Amino acid sequence: MACIAVQEGADEAGVSPPKLIAITLLTSVSSRQLAFDLKIPLELPEYTLEMALMAQEMGLDGAVCSPQEVAALRQSCGDDFLLVCPGVRPSWADTGDQKRSLTPLQAIKAGADYLVVGRPITTASNPELAWKRICDELPVL
Repeated sequence: MACIAVQEGADEAGVSPPKLIAITLLTSVSSRQLAFDLKIPLELPEYTLEMALMAQEMGLDGAVCSPQEVAALRQSCGDDFLLVCPGVRPSWADTGDQKRSLTPLQAIKAGADYLVVGRPITTASNPELAWKRICDELPVL
């Protein structure tokens, strides 16, 4: 099993092992695409839950998931299971190709451990200002 090999390698090297996470479903995939393009007969929330539970059963440390599914996954997988949410968009940013997104504050309140906020910063005319705006919208944690 990959998890065991990573743990053993880290032990041999005398370092902390990296956190291993799985991807449930890309945040750019919609319910319609899941059903018709990918031919998966499950509803989107049920599918992402199945993928997260499978990752947890395999001994992985967490999963990448849409912020819209994070609350359900947190409830089912527990507080120790890391949830990484890409496609997070501040209210003032264009959602682009993201089908299942929330604002940074909404994602944190839903239970996300880590947020991925890429394009609202990297495509901004002033990336530093965009980052500051995002930080200003978040409570001091």
